[in-house]
Parts: sequence; structure tokens; C-alpha cells
Amino acid sequence: MTQMYATAAVALAAELAADLPAEPGPDPETAVRALLAMAHLTPAEDEIAGLVAGFRAARAAVRLLYAVPEARYDEPAVLFSARA
Repeated sequence: MTQMYATAAVALAAELAADLPAEPGPDPETAVRALLAMAHLTPAEDEIAGLVAGFRAARAAVRLLYAVPEARYDEPAVLFSARA
């Protein structure tokens, strides 16, 4: 994925996140720092600031994966049944 596509995806997720209610849980900075600590990663402060800025949008994008209740029990398109 090129940087252009990643930036567009983050921008779209941020736009969609603005319409979603806030989620319960830790604030984005606390969550990002905890996740980085668990992964034993030590990025620079400006990189952490970027991750914090995109955290809500990333969470919204994950929530959108489950936003279509009708698709919950459907089989993925990669399955093929020779019986049909």
C-alpha cells in the first residue's frame, strides 16, 4: 500500500468516525502508549503524536467492519461449493 492510499483510508475513516458516538475506554493517548509498550516499541514523540491522532479513526474503521448486521452469518466469497 502506498502512502497515498493509506492517507486516503485514514481520512475516510476519520470522516466516518466523526459520525460515531465516542467509545468507552481509555483516552487515545493512553491506549496508544499502552499498545506500544506491550509491543516493546519506542517510537519518537512525533510518531506517537501521529498514532494518537489516527487512533479514533482506526477504531472507527474496525467498528465499520461489523456495521452490516445482515452479513454477520454469510459465508465469505472465497468459499466454493461444487454441489451447487
